[in-house]
Order: sequence, then C-alpha cells, then structure tokens
Amino acid sequence: MANINNRIHELLASLGIGIVIGAGGAIILERIFNRTSRELGKLSDLVGEIRDELDKLKSVLSESTDSASIRSRGVRKAGSYYSIHPSSGDEDDDEFEEAYEVFTTAPESLLYKDAPEYQVDDEELSEHLKEVDKLFKGSEDDVISAYDLLIESREKYSRNAQVLWRLAKSHMLYSGIKSKHGESIEQKRLLYEGSEIAKKALTFDNESADAHKWFALLIGSLAEYEPTAQKISNGFLFKEHILKAIELRPAEAYLYNFYGRWCFEVSMLSWWEKRAAQAIYGSLPESTIDEALSNFLKAEEIEPDFYNANSLMIAKCYIQKREYTKVAGWLEKAVSIGGETADEITARTEAKTLLPQYK
Repeated sequence: MANINNRIHELLASLGIGIVIGAGGAIILERIFNRTSRELGKLSDLVGEIRDELDKLKSVLSESTDSASIRSRGVRKAGSYYSIHPSSGDEDDDEFEEAYEVFTTAPESLLYKDAPEYQVDDEELSEHLKEVDKLFKGSEDDVISAYDLLIESREKYSRNAQVLWRLAKSHMLYSGIKSKHGESIEQKRLLYEGSEIAKKALTFDNESADAHKWFALLIGSLAEYEPTAQKISNGFLFKEHILKAIELRPAEAYLYNFYGRWCFEVSMLSWWEKRAAQAIYGSLPESTIDEALSNFLKAEEIEPDFYNANSLMIAKCYIQKREYTKVAGWLEKAVSIGGETADEITARTEAKTLLPQYK
C-alpha cells in the first residue's frame, strides 16, 4: 500500500502542466489539506481499487506471450518523446516526472522557426527586429547580444507586441544558456520574467501567433518550480495558447508538432493514473492517440520532412494503434531526415533502435 501511495504522489507531481494543457481551472493545492475524513476515505478506497486492478493486470501480463502483446508493452518504454530533455531510461520511476517537460519543452530545432512579423511603419524598428532575428539564429554569444539589444530597446518599445514577444523569447533562449553553465538561479529568473513579458505582449496584440506561442512555452518551462496545482492550471493555459497560435497561423507545421506532442503524452496516461489525479485535483486535460496523430500528419502535410522527430512521433502513434505495417516507413524517414540539433540527433538514434522491430 505504501508503494502505491508513493506512486500516486509521484504521478501527481509529474502531471505538471496537467500533463499539459487543456482549458479549465485547476483546484488549488490547499484543498488537499482541507479534505474531510470522508474524502480521504474515498481516496483510500480508490487506492485499494488501484491495487486490486494492478494485481489483475500483472496476472494478465504474465500469461500473455503473443507478439502483439510484447510489442505493445515494449512501446510504452520507448514512448517518451525525446526532446532536449531525454528520458533517463528508468521509466517506472521517472516517466511521469518527465512527462510535463516532454510536451512543454520546445525542441531546440524549433526554437528559431518563428514567422517574422515586420509589418511596421517604423523603418528603424523594422531593421531592429530583423537584426534581432538574425542574432537568434547564431551562436550563444549572438543570442546574448539579441537579449541585450532587446533590453536596451525595451523602454522605447514598451507597448509593442513584436518587440515584447521577442524579448520574451530571448529570455527563454538565454535561460537555456544559463542552464548549460549551471546558473540555476538566473535560469529561473529569466523564465519567470520571460513569461510575464510574453503575457504583456498579448495585452497589446492578442492576434500575434508568436506571442501566444512564447507565452505557452515559457509557462510550460516553469514546471519544475511550481506546485502541482499550479502546473495543472498552467497546463490548461499551454493548450489554450498553442491552439490560439494555430488558429492565427494555421500554415505553420511546428505548431501542430507542439500540440501533437501534448496530445500524445496526455493520451498515454492510464485510467488509474487519471483517476488518482482527478480524485485530488478535480479535472485533467484529455486527448487521444488519434488526435495526436492527426496533428503530426497535418504538420507533414504542410511541410513534408520538416523535422525528423515529427516522423518519429507518427511512427509511435501507429505503434500505439497497432497499425504496425505503417511504422517502418516513418521510422526510416526519421533516420534519413537531416538535422544536427540535440533533439534531432536523439530522435534519429531512437528511430534507428526501433526500426529493426518493425521492418
């Protein structure tokens, strides 16, 4: 019983953004401590039910030796999406703790693919934005220079959404640099400041797809610093703003990839994981493998072969759907598509590992 309780606590801590992101509100953390004995009794009963169901599941799995079952069980272990935060491999302990980062962490290769908005009357501002965008695509020193330029111009363009969302973006990119150098306090500061700047950008232009995108990614990046209830609340916001970005810019493949990753991880929660979380927090986002797959395929329709990890995720969706004849082709794409960022290399490696099982 103690192990089951510990497992549930680990799950609740990992649900993070509510495993990310739907629309609605989460119940504040303090409610947990105000539960009556009757409510706690219900939770205890639920834990008992979970334990019984797990015992039954273990019994069924121990008797199952057919190849389809073996494939299905193997897939979950390999199912965690690899971004710049790859899985440790110890899924039983780490899978749910990592789940939040999985679908809210922007893959490195996609961080620089905004659609520039230079529709401004001010020529000086237009040149400023172009210079910043060029620096974003350069070295770490260039990213820092972009950050510095935006800080310098912040007061002058304090009500300009195009400057503000780029300033928010620069905070997130700079936080990644700080993280690499072990400067965790500065990393945290930059992420929180960046999320507030992105939020401010939306007050001046709620029709900016990039402002919505960077607000979503920044609040997603706060997962490790927030209590569980706030992570769930932020998770609903993440979905809301990614979907808004898609609405505003429906021809951008990477946005469908972001949302597809979220749908995939949400759909992978088991029924008892969802029930345990709902018993305490009241509501969680929902999605399906089919919804995830439709978003990944939409991204490919818009921009074929744009990102090898998108091909990998399509393969994983077909694995979950047990449509195994469709898997190998997408894994081969994931191997062959170029790209040398950390997440692209990891996705290629994983595809190579999976491919022999489905040829």
